[in-house]
This record gives sequence, C-alpha cells and structure tokens, in this order.
Amino acid sequence: MELNGGVHRHFLTGEEEVQAFQNNEFIRMHNSTLSKVGFLRAAIRRLILGKLRTASRGFGVALDRIFEGRSAKAVGLFATAITIGVGIWQIFLWFKEAIPK
Repeated sequence: MELNGGVHRHFLTGEEEVQAFQNNEFIRMHNSTLSKVGFLRAAIRRLILGKLRTASRGFGVALDRIFEGRSAKAVGLFATAITIGVGIWQIFLWFKEAIPK
C-alpha cells in the first residue's frame, strides 16, 4: 500500500477491526472495508495499466521487464520466422538427397 499511494486514513488492522466490532463502531468498520476495497480497485487498475509498484527486485524481475518490451517481442518474432524458414529449407535438402538420381 505504501508504494502505491499510501495507507488510507480509515484503514484498520485486523486487531483494530475486532476492537471496533466489540465497541459497536460499525461505521468505523464500514469505512475501513471501503478503504480496503478502494485500494484493491486502484491496485488492479494499476496492474492492468502496468503501473503497479512492487518491492520485488532482482534478476528475474529485470528479465521480465526486458522481455515485455515491443523490441524484444519483435526480435523474437523475427528469430522465429528465420528459424521456420531454415527448418523448411533443411527439410527440402533432406528430401532432395533422399530422392535417387
């Protein structure tokens, strides 16, 4: 939550919600629930837009970001097309050698 806008002022922890329930502070609990639902909505929206911030770091995360780019996808598509072409040419050569002269 801190990385994506901070904790809402009505947010209650689990213990605080139990205490609010025992004190019959249902409006306070309701506000806490609304703040959590609002954060979840914002987090999903940021995830869809690719702007969700996470604390994850490391080599795997860096690789994911590199290979999500359009240039990496274009290189992959080009390499796939070349590989298919080379495979078809190789099959042609095999059949050409297999046919007796």
